[in-house]
Amino acid sequence: TSSPWTNIYPSYRRLAAGLAYPVIQCAPSQLRTAIKWEDCREQRRRYFHTGLLNAALLLRTLSRKRDRELIVHVHTPILVVVIIFARLIGGRFKIVNTQHNTWPKFRLYQRFCLWIMSYITSAYVGCAEQATDSLSPPMKQRLVGDDRLRTIPNGIPVDTMRHYAQQRSGHHLAHPDTTLPPQTVVIAKMAAQKNGIHLLRLVRQLPELGYVTWYGDGKMREELI
Repeated sequence: TSSPWTNIYPSYRRLAAGLAYPVIQCAPSQLRTAIKWEDCREQRRRYFHTGLLNAALLLRTLSRKRDRELIVHVHTPILVVVIIFARLIGGRFKIVNTQHNTWPKFRLYQRFCLWIMSYITSAYVGCAEQATDSLSPPMKQRLVGDDRLRTIPNGIPVDTMRHYAQQRSGHHLAHPDTTLPPQTVVIAKMAAQKNGIHLLRLVRQLPELGYVTWYGDGKMREELI
């Protein structure tokens, strides 16, 4: 990863039993590896701050552990440089690439990196239909032909959300001293890929979700309001 996502993972090292998950921050100007600490949710969390070369060496070391299958999740396109170098020096691992952006939104160097990634990744996962539908035809054909193109549907099924909404509504009723009414908070730009229209329809179908508070702006502001 390109950032120390210490606000997501409960620890820097272990996400689940038997699954090692080191959090690594890659910085091109960093020559040595250092362990840093961040305050997160009133806890001190540590992560590895390292350069591109040391990140590749770390991947090689991790992949050579016996009885371990290493799957590397790559989100930032430029980190394909680390992946290629790690493989050149003997790293053995699979790659999963996830992207939120649509193809036209990527800069030229990012497109080039993703084009290279399309040859070596085990799966290209678009986080929304727009992310995969907008790919360049040659790249999309290559990924589809090898059955490596995947899409995470943009939108939460009503039945899935209904269970959560009922739980939250029950919690609210069990605490009558709570003065604030239920609400749904969104922190995102008002763009098509955020699928705000689906969210508003969902809230209409599930009154338990309360009213929507949206922090952000964008081209779809008038349509959403």
